[in-house]
Amino acid sequence: MFLSLCFLRRGYSNLIYKMQYPIARKDFSYVDKFHGVELFDVYRWLEDPNADETQIFIEKQNEISRKFIEEGSDRYRIEKKLTKLWNYPKYSCPTKHGDYYYFYINTGLQNHNVLFQQKHLVDEPKAFLDPNTWSEDGTIALSQKTFSEDGNYMAYGISENGSDWLKIKIRNVKSGEDLKETLENVKFSGISWTLDNKGFFYAKYDQDECANGAEVKQNENQKLYYHYVGKQQNEDILVAEFPEEPSWRIMYRALGYSTSSTPKYRQNIRLGGV
Repeated sequence: MFLSLCFLRRGYSNLIYKMQYPIARKDFSYVDKFHGVELFDVYRWLEDPNADETQIFIEKQNEISRKFIEEGSDRYRIEKKLTKLWNYPKYSCPTKHGDYYYFYINTGLQNHNVLFQQKHLVDEPKAFLDPNTWSEDGTIALSQKTFSEDGNYMAYGISENGSDWLKIKIRNVKSGEDLKETLENVKFSGISWTLDNKGFFYAKYDQDECANGAEVKQNENQKLYYHYVGKQQNEDILVAEFPEEPSWRIMYRALGYSTSSTPKYRQNIRLGGV
């Protein structure tokens, strides 16, 4: 509310009246029928982000936004104030996995928090995983991380451009090096290690998709796999699939139990429609 009032007070209202908003044509060829009633979806053509007509419409909208923002006298004052407010060191609480403690540090204006590692709380911490080195503009991010039960490995997800599609990599915590395998086509998935530390469960789709955050197609037939550490993705074991319900997503976790000296596992699987 404060920013809105500030814009109007500084003369932004004059810019609003100058706007030439692009006209979106109506296409009556798309008709859906719900409960016996026909409904025209006249703007469905805009749902294809890669169509030339959609790109032109988006660019015209961006021209309005750029003109509004760049001509405003308050823009840099607000940016300077927000930068000052955000520019302070930030720390997370440490958590212990295996022999090491881990916590995040952000020096102030870094795009991403840096994960640090230390053997003892009094030791000098060292950077263990720094997502800021993955891209110059900060568009590649750490989406999740999960340590093995013994803490010797960390599986982590990488997301590009805000996309839900992930790549999973595995890091050896002692060497700080990533293993050779990379798991792709992962989406709406957790990482659930088994108690023997040999691998983990994850969910993926068979189809390839772009990872620019602009995909609009509904993904179908998610499958649950088990990955052995050190093996390639094409060797992963298919655990569960539900082809009769293509829109289901698989929610799961590994539950370990033992009746002897050998641990056994069962999957607690929950299913939900999209």
